[in-house]
Amino acid sequence: SPDVFTLAEDGGMKNNDMSTIVTNMEDDPEDSVTASSADQREEEFEMFWSYIVGMLTNLESMPLDRIYQTLRLFASSVECDIEELRAFLDTKVRQHKLSFSG
Repeated sequence: SPDVFTLAEDGGMKNNDMSTIVTNMEDDPEDSVTASSADQREEEFEMFWSYIVGMLTNLESMPLDRIYQTLRLFASSVECDIEELRAFLDTKVRQHKLSFSG
């Protein structure tokens, strides 16, 4: 059976997540200029996260390849391969924001 991801209970974006985003945007502008490429990559994946939460809210669960293909359609401005996406989703599983079965 394919690897399937599902939103964990209360695993979506909460109000305090939005305040964190706003706080991060208010940081010193020099910090954003000197941000490492890893930090920029993490921000790109957080953008993916909002798409993923929306998909899983509507469809309850999706296999990795379908999440990947859907992201390529709707978030095509950011390039990632399926292994990078898998690593990101694995992180969300460890943070108890996603459930994994497969």
